This record gives sequence, C-alpha cells and structure tokens, in this order.
Amino acid sequence: MKEIKPAILAVAVLVLFSQSARAREPEVRVRAILGYKFLRLDDYRFSHDTHPDDYFLPDSNIPGSAGTTCVGGRMGFLALGGGYQFPLSTSIPLYLGLDLGVLRGGKTDRHQNANDPRPAANAAFVRSNAVWGGFAAVAVSYHIDDFFIGAEAQFAGVVVEHGWDRYERFQSRWRKLDSMPSAGLKAGYSFSDADIEVSTQFGRAVTFGIQVAYKF
Repeated sequence: MKEIKPAILAVAVLVLFSQSARAREPEVRVRAILGYKFLRLDDYRFSHDTHPDDYFLPDSNIPGSAGTTCVGGRMGFLALGGGYQFPLSTSIPLYLGLDLGVLRGGKTDRHQNANDPRPAANAAFVRSNAVWGGFAAVAVSYHIDDFFIGAEAQFAGVVVEHGWDRYERFQSRWRKLDSMPSAGLKAGYSFSDADIEVSTQFGRAVTFGIQVAYKF
C-alpha cells in the first residue's frame, strides 16, 4: 500500500501538469526575429601577396610579402530574420518552429602591408573578414503556460574572405563559407506579442543564442 500511494500521487501531478500545459496553448504566428548568436569558426591565417599595382614596393614579387592576417575562433553575430510556428498536435501543446535569417558582426583583421614603408594615409593594406552569413533552424517545443522548452537543430554559415584593402575599397581574392551545423536545447517565455528564447547547442563547439521573436 505504501508503494501505491506515491504512484497515485505521481499520476495526479502528471494529470495536473498536462491540464496546465493545455490551458495556455500559444497561437500559430508568423515571427520576426532579432537576436544575437555566439558561434565558433575555424581559425584562419592568410599569407598575402603584394597587389600587382604595388610592384614598386620592396620584395613585391615574393609570395606573402604583404604580411598575414587572421580571423576565426569564437565570435558574436547580430541575427535578423523571420519564421513560422504551427502545432504538431491537437491534443498537446507541441509546436514546430522554422526560422531563417542573416548574420552580421564577427571580426575583421586589417593592417598595412608589411613591406610598405609609406605613411598610412598613402599605404596599401591587406584584410581578412568574417563579418556576415546566414542561419536556418528548426525547433520542436512543448509549452507549459507561458514557458516552453524543447530541442533545436541549426545550420549557420559565415563567409570568410581575404584580399587587398586599397584606399578604403576591399578587393576580395579568396572566399569560403564556413558552415556550422549544431543541435541542442531551447527554452523561453511567451508574451502576448513576443517570445524571448535562449538556446545552447553542440556541434563543432558549444554555441549560444538569445533572441526576441515578435509575433504577427
């Protein structure tokens, strides 16, 4: 009899929990997303040749004469996009969310040519960038009143490039999409017109995200 009472109590708690969850099902909404994502890129080190128009600089014909730049590692990006959320079940508050957007932020490494002795105002520069990209995510969430928790899979990509920076105009010489698939947990709180969401994901490295999703 002593073993039955805890089981009855556990069933009662689960029933109450389920009824509470169903009482405040979120509406199906289109979403506009504004957030911030912390991503981990590969480490890139670029050796720059001197620009052909700067042939008069010392050692201009030697590969790597203009110096090196580096980008990569952990960096933050502003996330801007849109999405849609709809129910997966008519009996429980289980929802599927789809998000898509662009990333802007990251890092730039820019410095004067290693073989250019001129004043900076007239000198040639080399540069590497990892400053923009995009993301797509799919999440399944279970709603408990105004709170929700679930799982999310994300594909993020950041464009990495290097080249010459001549008189404030960037000439790209090499470009690559650094892709970062990941998956993990997502949780948040739902207001009437917006959701606040946080996520922790695992892939190449641990990544984090926080965003506000305005609902229409």
